[in-house]
Amino acid sequence: MRGQLGDEPLDESFHRLGETAIWTLGAVLCLSPLKALFPKSRLVAALNRYRRTMGVTAFVYALFYVALYFSYEGGTPDYLARVQEPFFAAGAIAFSILFLLTVTSNNWTIKRLGFRNWKWIHRLVYLAALVIFYHQAIADRGNWRTAFTLFIPVTVLEVLRVGKLFGIAVAARASAPMTAWNGWREFVLDRRVAESDTINFVLSKAKGWETAQTLSAGTILNN
Repeated sequence: MRGQLGDEPLDESFHRLGETAIWTLGAVLCLSPLKALFPKSRLVAALNRYRRTMGVTAFVYALFYVALYFSYEGGTPDYLARVQEPFFAAGAIAFSILFLLTVTSNNWTIKRLGFRNWKWIHRLVYLAALVIFYHQAIADRGNWRTAFTLFIPVTVLEVLRVGKLFGIAVAARASAPMTAWNGWREFVLDRRVAESDTINFVLSKAKGWETAQTLSAGTILNN
């Protein structure tokens, strides 16, 4: 209506729909790492509430993109003749994954599959993203800039999220008190103490320990 699609509006709409689907999917992929990096941010929390809706929206744009291709570029015969080419194969794989994620993006499916199984299925979105970035990069227009503009920030955020989780795990392990050990240790029976009806002995200064240790059998069993 505004005359901004040039002399071939269908062709321009075709490419814009594809790029919009990619940008929307990229935005969805940024939400989870942002939530992990900024757990107290109200803005990030508000955006994550619409993560599923945004994912479905990405598929809708992809659906319009595919529909316009079949009606404008050559239809089913042309597609079947070229489906083995990397560009078309990547697009077909990505569209199939997005379709699977869309039809399972509902509470009924979560209850039927269980949240853990459902979560594993929806992690396929990362595979879809890689395939879509590749699909975009090798397009006829050679649009590497758009692919990298999306790929780099998503990758950086994911690396930061994994790094934060790893750092928290390392810090927790370093600060945790040593209450047990791995493998076998040799102890010396020091004395008997009536701590309970079943535990009535104390082990101390075991062979191979750097410092003297005095542990009751109750402590050993609790560990």
